[in-house]
Amino acid sequence: MRVTKKIFILFLTFFLIIMSGCSKHENKNKDISADNIVDKKEPKEKIFILNSVNDGNISLKLTQNGIESKDLKDKVLMLNFFATWCPPCKAEIPHLVNLQNKYKDKLQIVAVLLEENKDINKLKSFINEYKINYFVSISEKNFALAKKVYAMVHAPRNMPIPLSVMFKDGKYIIHYLGAVPEEMIETDIKNALGD
Repeated sequence: MRVTKKIFILFLTFFLIIMSGCSKHENKNKDISADNIVDKKEPKEKIFILNSVNDGNISLKLTQNGIESKDLKDKVLMLNFFATWCPPCKAEIPHLVNLQNKYKDKLQIVAVLLEENKDINKLKSFINEYKINYFVSISEKNFALAKKVYAMVHAPRNMPIPLSVMFKDGKYIIHYLGAVPEEMIETDIKNALGD
């Protein structure tokens, strides 16, 4: 009888903790966007200048509907969040290289490295080894951009990789969490281009 009473009290305590936690974290704002999900202490940046390993840069601007870039007018923009140690990230690189070759005038893949303090020479070796032919960002802004984009597409907050997000004319098109077949990405590129 005493054991049952203890179990009941433990269950009741646990139930009350769960119920009070849920009501405190309830999201009253139905319009979830990159601006209202990020930490309040974080500056609400709208423009991100990404630097490549080859000293080039791309400017990306968050918009109401996605991301646009004056540098990439009329092109499909595909942001690819990755790490050099990630097996699925490595597996999808040949497919991204093929797509960048095939749609070089209509597509710009921008790989956003999510590794802190990565040695630039090691990254250059990685790029050479995998014959990467698209923009690879090693910018200080990579993680801040990732937080905004992951929130924008409602991806998990722990930032699983790879994540690829496609935009056209500043508008969100689609995103892929994990490595996906090249044919699937190509179909979405063609749809975004109106082909």
